[in-house]
Amino acid sequence: MYLHLRWLVKELMTRISFYFRLVRWMYLHLRVDTDSGTRSQYCSVQTPWLAVESRTRVSSFLRLVKWMYLYLRVDVHSGT
Repeated sequence: MYLHLRWLVKELMTRISFYFRLVRWMYLHLRVDTDSGTRSQYCSVQTPWLAVESRTRVSSFLRLVKWMYLYLRVDVHSGT
């Protein structure tokens, strides 16, 4: 039972770490794409607002995933 639980926690942490890297990449990619101004030439006027809104949501999701990852790491190492 204990080994199964350890495997499950390790698998969960691996997936969270992967999603953390994915969301971070998306956040940086959106930032570079928005700041470069290449898409703003042919997109609608609402695009800059939408990009800022998307960046804000991705940023808050990134903070949430980071908190979950750190919380799970501390919880696993404390043995509770």
